[in-house]
Amino acid sequence: MSNTTPTKQKNPDLTREIQLMKSLLISLVGRDNEGNYQPEFAKKILLASEEKPTKTFKDPASFLRELKNVSIY
Repeated sequence: MSNTTPTKQKNPDLTREIQLMKSLLISLVGRDNEGNYQPEFAKKILLASEEKPTKTFKDPASFLRELKNVSIY
């Protein structure tokens, strides 16, 4: 029986293959009644979700007012 130790090196080819498979899966699953999956939009939203909040809302009305002023594109 042979002892092997796992390596922590990344294989660029394998990493690229995994990215392509994820992209394919998302493109197949990401279709809905409203249209196709938009990777740019998803990337922008995911990045924004990692940011710390910059505003505090006191009630639903103030939240909706601010939301109307935000442009996502």
